[in-house]
Amino acid sequence: MTPIKPDEEEGPSPEEEITKMLPEIDVLFDRLNMAYNKYFGGAEKKPPILMRDRLDKMMNRVKVLLRQCNSFGISFKVQGVISKNVAMTTMWDKKMMNREKTSGGPKGTSG
Repeated sequence: MTPIKPDEEEGPSPEEEITKMLPEIDVLFDRLNMAYNKYFGGAEKKPPILMRDRLDKMMNRVKVLLRQCNSFGISFKVQGVISKNVAMTTMWDKKMMNREKTSGGPKGTSG
């Protein structure tokens, strides 16, 4: 067993962690978009809150790691994912507000 030098870090670097997370986030975006489409289409009774929370946590983690990252290429990719996240969440939130206004409540049930 080789001793760990004081300047060596344990675990993956921020770049490695981001590189691993980006494909997972992309798949989660697709799954979440499908889940929201089912909800807005009436096939699901509840919005995909847990999946959305998972995406929000992953995005927050990527943003923290981005501050520690020195790679321009990874930074560029992350900025694209952040832009997609802002666009998608804004769209979903607007649709949720419209649904709540037209249905009289957040669950989409009116009396």
